[in-house]
Amino acid sequence: MFLKGPAGFVPSIIGNILRERVRLKTMMKESSDEEEKKFLNVQQEALKRLANSMYGVYGYSRFRWYRLECADAITAWGRDYIKKTMVKAEDFGFKPVYADTDGFYAVYHGDH
Repeated sequence: MFLKGPAGFVPSIIGNILRERVRLKTMMKESSDEEEKKFLNVQQEALKRLANSMYGVYGYSRFRWYRLECADAITAWGRDYIKKTMVKAEDFGFKPVYADTDGFYAVYHGDH
């Protein structure tokens, strides 16, 4: 378990990155301009990659705040979210057929 407060340096930065990504994705949904949507998508994808890179840096021994436990926690939480999402998808008639670190694939059985 990790201390919930006060927010540390790295969690506060990641929080800002994730909030900005949500803001950009919202702007994409609201925009009717295809060029603007492409521009916003590139930005939100870059922020996604930046946030995802935290696993790599925490697991890199030369990172200033190297902590293998943090890298392990990131992957454990990701695995937990994917497993919970797979279970929830089954409630909507999907059958998961493959999962990896980024998500899962499913087929729709039309039960709902």
